[in-house]
Amino acid sequence: MKSFNLLLLCFSFATTFSQELSCDDLFKYALENSPTIKSNQLDVLLADQQIKQALTAGYPKINGTLSFQNFIDIPTTVVPANAFDPTAPADQLIGLQFGTDFNANYNLQLDQLIFSFTYIYGVQTAKSYKELAQLIKNKSYEDLFLDIKLSVGNHIFLNKSIALVEKNQKEIESLIAKTNALIKEGFLEKNSINELEFLQLEMLSLLNDFKNKSKATTLSIKNKIGYPMDSTISITPNFSSTLSSFIDFKTDQNNTSEVKIVSQNLKLDELQLKITKSEGLPVINGFFSHQQMAMRNSFNFFDTQKDWFPATLWGINIYIPIFNSGEGKAKTTQKEIAILKTTHQLENISREIATLLQMLKDDYQTSIDRYEIYAKKLQVADNIYQDELKKYELGTSQLMNLSEKKMQVIKAEQELLEKELEIYKIKAQLEKYTNPVKYD
Repeated sequence: MKSFNLLLLCFSFATTFSQELSCDDLFKYALENSPTIKSNQLDVLLADQQIKQALTAGYPKINGTLSFQNFIDIPTTVVPANAFDPTAPADQLIGLQFGTDFNANYNLQLDQLIFSFTYIYGVQTAKSYKELAQLIKNKSYEDLFLDIKLSVGNHIFLNKSIALVEKNQKEIESLIAKTNALIKEGFLEKNSINELEFLQLEMLSLLNDFKNKSKATTLSIKNKIGYPMDSTISITPNFSSTLSSFIDFKTDQNNTSEVKIVSQNLKLDELQLKITKSEGLPVINGFFSHQQMAMRNSFNFFDTQKDWFPATLWGINIYIPIFNSGEGKAKTTQKEIAILKTTHQLENISREIATLLQMLKDDYQTSIDRYEIYAKKLQVADNIYQDELKKYELGTSQLMNLSEKKMQVIKAEQELLEKELEIYKIKAQLEKYTNPVKYD
């Protein structure tokens, strides 16, 4: 099913000439194709395996051993000679050899951890580590989505700038045509057109600059989402329709990924302290062992008529730490210091995120207010230009005045577009912290 969904998604990208992709569409594609996302997903899978490893440390373990020995020289034991011969001197010793030339045995042993605080805290730590890996993965998703949004915002801004320049180019060409007509009729001197030609060259330079930057931005977006560099992609050309409408974002720094990650690190530090302290507590293990042994003077272990001798036992081992030369105290102090450092880090990141959110909210309100001012400024500049254009067409205004008024309109249009981009970027950052992307 997942492969089928990916096939449909790729098909939709193959038909980009008829479909403009939004930030959500680009992010969905990135979830399947971005190397960064794939790496973070593997981190979570790795954490799953670490949990399994921690759990299996307390499961029963069965081991078997096979051994064979050939004594070239059978070990000799020295005993007093008078143990066998009462008449022998008291200090006389004789050597005796016990055993056989060939020995073989096989052993089956079951080991089971019965009780250990270190094991209990180790399992808790592994589970907490998975939660941390999940939080880091979520943050990487949020960072990528914001990165895509900001890149798309730049892409929209550049393409809108291109459209503005092209519109102004056509108006300037129209003015040049009108001015040439007036020059031909003798109403204006030939060098009067220099102002408009200079403005036309300025527009051409801006157009080339914006087009090059737009291509670079498109390549950057492709790279971020893992899209083929040599394939065509069509991206939404407009900002959100509600861009200039104020939204009262509800901010809570404790609900951000940044704070959650440090909080989880603090939890892990506290578990590490418990593990260190538990190293001074008893550990109880149980075992069961069964062994078969064969001792022969010739290599005939496969003779079923010969005997194998069993040895079976079970028992419990209790490991009790008594004295570790102060090593445990030093390790405990290190963990306590680590907890203090992470606690301070949590306090700092909470303050930093709270400050950032408040600054973003203030900037958001300010940028919307500025947008409204620049929208009025553009309207005024355009009215002034239209009045000047009418005067110019009636022959009551100089071309230099008209060019200046046109430049004011072009500048006001570009400034208003910059304010749109500013609102878009601030809003995207606020949404990252207050309404994070849904990725599961």
